[in-house]
Amino acid sequence: MWKSPRQAILETLRERHWTACLFGGAVRDIMTHSAWVVSRDIDVVVAGADDEQLQCKFAQHVQRRTRLGGFHLGVQGWRFDIWPLEKTWAFQELPVLLQRDIATLPRTTFLTTEAIVVELSSTSGKPRAVYEHGFFESIVNRTVELNLEVNPYQALNIIRAFVAARRLKFQIGPKLVGHIARQMRSISIEELFEEQMCHYHRPLFSLEELSIGVKQIKDAARWRQRCALMLPMFVQLDLPVTSDIELDLDNELDWDSDEPESTPWDDCLGQYKSSCYV
Repeated sequence: MWKSPRQAILETLRERHWTACLFGGAVRDIMTHSAWVVSRDIDVVVAGADDEQLQCKFAQHVQRRTRLGGFHLGVQGWRFDIWPLEKTWAFQELPVLLQRDIATLPRTTFLTTEAIVVELSSTSGKPRAVYEHGFFESIVNRTVELNLEVNPYQALNIIRAFVAARRLKFQIGPKLVGHIARQMRSISIEELFEEQMCHYHRPLFSLEELSIGVKQIKDAARWRQRCALMLPMFVQLDLPVTSDIELDLDNELDWDSDEPESTPWDDCLGQYKSSCYV
């Protein structure tokens, strides 16, 4: 019998009784847009499995290793990044500050708009585990804010912050404004442009847009402004989607159903805040 990519992935994880969670941008896109939002890729974090076990189990789908050591899977046109919980970059680099468990995972993201993790499979009659760190506040305030400053690939992080702000039509938070201004002392506009081309394979922002945006951020930081900043380049046009993966909130989290159902943000905000394990 034919199985959808998400069903195939979940079935594989269940066979080994691993705890798997949907993490970061995919959850955000589902909750802030619609059940049929297009997402670039799907991040899945697995507890109770190591590199060798994941590579062996998903060998036929592994396309490459990611920058941070996970596995990039291709399943019938769907793209997944999957890695062992213990191999999360921040857990390895900051062992004294961060406890290696799923509840702490949202503290490891660069942006608050990615700081959420949702359990994929839950016990019948038990609320699905949802952990977050500033995510709901960021969504309600419509602000992309700094979460964990210590993260690799700072040029890419800045571009990803700009992309998130444009796609969501959110402001840049004051902590993130200060961080970008500091990082841009050693990163050129040309480096930002090259990083977006390398990661997204097309110019989402022109050199001129990046130059103007960074200047406004530096000016705001120089004058020690403590409010969020909306840059003109974030509202000029909608960011085109970056892949053909369609995600359904309820069905993607259950991963057993293929019947679509729309879930507006206003409804799921209360639903998920009430079931959060914080």
